Amino acid sequence: MAAVPIFVMEVTVGQYLQRGAMEMWKMCPLFKGVGIGNVVISFMCIAYFCVIVAWALFYMIASFNNVKNSASLFFQNKL
Repeated sequence: MAAVPIFVMEVTVGQYLQRGAMEMWKMCPLFKGVGIGNVVISFMCIAYFCVIVAWALFYMIASFNNVKNSASLFFQNKL
């Protein structure tokens, strides 16, 4: 719910100042938290999606194994 208004604010202020979100604090010190918060949330999203991509790659590589015996599957041996 807050993402669209913050995005519009960033775009508007970015066009006005011709600077990025991290430099919005020069216009108003309260905006410093918005820029830092966006960077922190971006890094958290990157970490989250890296895990999902790692799972996808693991299962894609594991699917190329020609294992006919279901008893020798990776996760069944680990459980």
